[in-house]
Amino acid sequence: MAPKSKRGKAKGEKKKKDEKVLPVAIDITVNLPDQSDVILKGISTDRIIDVRRLLCVNTATCAITNYSLLHETRDGHLKDGADIATLKPYTLTLVEGEYDEDSALVHIRRLLDIVACTASFGSPPPPPPPPSPKDADATKEPSNSSSKPAAAASSGGRRTGSPPPLPKESAAKDADAAAAKEDAVSAELEAEMSGACPRLGAFYEFFSLANLSPPLHFIKRVTQPRQEEQPSDDHLFFLEAKLCNGKFVIVEARRKGFFSFGKQRVLCHNLVDLLRHLSRAFDNVRLSHIL
Repeated sequence: MAPKSKRGKAKGEKKKKDEKVLPVAIDITVNLPDQSDVILKGISTDRIIDVRRLLCVNTATCAITNYSLLHETRDGHLKDGADIATLKPYTLTLVEGEYDEDSALVHIRRLLDIVACTASFGSPPPPPPPPSPKDADATKEPSNSSSKPAAAASSGGRRTGSPPPLPKESAAKDADAAAAKEDAVSAELEAEMSGACPRLGAFYEFFSLANLSPPLHFIKRVTQPRQEEQPSDDHLFFLEAKLCNGKFVIVEARRKGFFSFGKQRVLCHNLVDLLRHLSRAFDNVRLSHIL
């Protein structure tokens, strides 16, 4: 007997391969070091790198940078390429890691990036309007009239002729320059409104929160602040921060976290948590931004 043809079976297998599984919305729970947790909205095709992105935009975890994720069914830290669908239940544990100098600087820059929308990217002040030709002539006439007595006194009381009138060409040039500037501004606004020539400044103005008061004014790196303050064994560097209420805080960056000098000596892995412990005003402003 002749063997049966396998064309029909091949077509069926091809149809099964073409069928795609649609992603499903899932809730991913992340346990935090302070015994709290956050629930992230993800999809079944997400990976660990996507979970990290969700943590970056979550208000409770946006300032955490140096960490790793664990799962009860896996040994060791999860890699960024691990699929969430293979991790059931969808519950992860966030474990904070030790800092080095580079990771500590990245942590501080992350905090400054979050605060920058309330301090750095405000709408620029409007430029002063150019003076009209009439105002320019009015400002020039008193100076000319005031020069007449001085000229008369210097000539020994002799009568001198009146100064030559201002040329009309300069006034015409000023008027033409002002008109050209107004035309350029109107053309730029029309191009921006139509989307033909977007400006980077307009992008930051759209996302700006300049109406909110910033929780801190600056953070800068300093040398040893006081002679009696000795660096610890895991010392990285010192920094100084000025908070919203005008208070200055000296902080030591360590491998295990950030340590504050002064009356309140607190060690926190997260710089935001440390500033919350040191200043109630900072915490209130931070909460007002979140709410």
